[in-house]
Amino acid sequence: MQEETPGGVGARRYLKSREKPWAQRLAVKVDAWGLTPNAISVLSVVFALVSVACLMTASEACCPTAATLLWIGAAVGIQMRLLCNLLDGMVAIEGGKKSVVGGLYNEVPDRIADPLILMAAGYSSDWIIKLWGMPLAGWPPCWL
Repeated sequence: MQEETPGGVGARRYLKSREKPWAQRLAVKVDAWGLTPNAISVLSVVFALVSVACLMTASEACCPTAATLLWIGAAVGIQMRLLCNLLDGMVAIEGGKKSVVGGLYNEVPDRIADPLILMAAGYSSDWIIKLWGMPLAGWPPCWL
């Protein structure tokens, strides 16, 4: 495993989760499946879009059970996105699959996925609209 040093060129931010045996086993398994780190990074956006779809439809669900399942689906999608974010670096570094454009694939999907999820979470909070009379969460605000 690569030595992690604070600062310095190419230093990785320390994540305790990288040391967990389950994460290391999963990274080895994903690497054996032939998934590239770049593909894992793109897959994180797919999971983010699943979360967005669940969040945006939860407030319009036909019944409380369906709304609950959609909220759970959104939470699972968010966790899968975070897992992809962990695994792409592990497969790249520990699996020896670093690429020239790997840094872009590591960062750009995160910059797309996170705002999408946050905006969808804001728009799905219809209780804010009912409480304040206008949408205060999400971007861009509908009232502008």
